[in-house]
Amino acid sequence: MTKYERDGAGAGFVERLIATASPNADRPALIHDHFGRRVLRRWRDVVAEIDRLSAGLAALGVGAGRTVAVGGEVSADLLLVAAAARAAGARLVAVPVAPTVVDLGALPTDGALAAAIVQGRDALETWLADDRPALAVPIVFDHATPERRSPDERIVVVEALRRLAPARGWADGLRGGSRAAPGGSTWLEETVVSGPVLERVLEAWIGGAPVLALPERVGSALRDRTAAAPTRWIATADALDRAAAAIANRLPDAGLGARLLRPVLVGGRSPLAVGLRALVRTRLGLASLGEIELVAGAPAPATLSLFGALGVDVADFVPRTPPEREAERPFSDFTLAPGYPL
Repeated sequence: MTKYERDGAGAGFVERLIATASPNADRPALIHDHFGRRVLRRWRDVVAEIDRLSAGLAALGVGAGRTVAVGGEVSADLLLVAAAARAAGARLVAVPVAPTVVDLGALPTDGALAAAIVQGRDALETWLADDRPALAVPIVFDHATPERRSPDERIVVVEALRRLAPARGWADGLRGGSRAAPGGSTWLEETVVSGPVLERVLEAWIGGAPVLALPERVGSALRDRTAAAPTRWIATADALDRAAAAIANRLPDAGLGARLLRPVLVGGRSPLAVGLRALVRTRLGLASLGEIELVAGAPAPATLSLFGALGVDVADFVPRTPPEREAERPFSDFTLAPGYPL
């Protein structure tokens, strides 16, 4: 029996996490915006955070053979709590961002449901209003109240979940490693569309040690993607269609601007088209992007056409081993937001 099995954890998931984090303990693992500040978490911090959250979930009854419902945008907190649920041995199932009574009725009713991870006041009210016994589970709420406490006894805000039970010390034995940041990051601007998709994203992250970059919220993805300048993007078809629509809305559809962009949008190779394409890619946060990798679904033809015209390939997702770290930036290029709980 491994140490992680003795902890009651999902041993396979935790062992992969530790194997990835151990040689990269001081390298960046997650970059995201928090109230306008860029926050960086190293692999050591991520393991410690997942340990704390997983211990808290275990105290709520989450464990092997149980199910955790997840709904919302993939924020840093939601991603880490979902990873903690997997580390506890639970299976993830998705619910819509704004679930209905019918949506909640499709969840397991055999006692397997152990907890829910919820975003948004409307979704929270739907959960609280449903009085079916099978859904009377703890709710991890991915937003704090103004008083930073739970407004209902069933609700556990993420900050409280961190303090619910002692951590098991998973990060204690991690080795050091370089503090430099790899020269690229993997971008994600997702709303949870299915449990398997979220699990594939988690596997890609903990299995390949990429620096994962997230927007503060999906609505600010264009702004935050421009700041992050990712080199890789993992996306579902839904997210890619949404991003393409947001990009199209920013492009001029009439006048001189539209005439100048036409050679770009039809894949022109003239020096003017190449120069304008580079400018547009930079303005859209795509300047360094090599490829978009689909984890689920088929994007609309117009989406594929737009990204193709901008010189970005869209391919089916293939898990990768950690890239060679040839181009690195000093760790000091990033800042750890002061006072942010890790």
